[in-house]
Amino acid sequence: IEAVAGRTQELIGESADVLYHLIVMWVDAGVTPAEVWAELQRREGTSGIAEKASRPRQ
Repeated sequence: IEAVAGRTQELIGESADVLYHLIVMWVDAGVTPAEVWAELQRREGTSGIAEKASRPRQ
């Protein structure tokens, strides 16, 4: 919403909040940034639709 509204400073604050909470979850779960980056690299060049379709169904 802040990005669409062009409110850069508010967007920076909201982004910091999201990243903080994400990092807290990673630490709690034992996930490292390197694992997340590796997953992003694995998905590079794959559309969101194709990536989702490739996930195992539960």
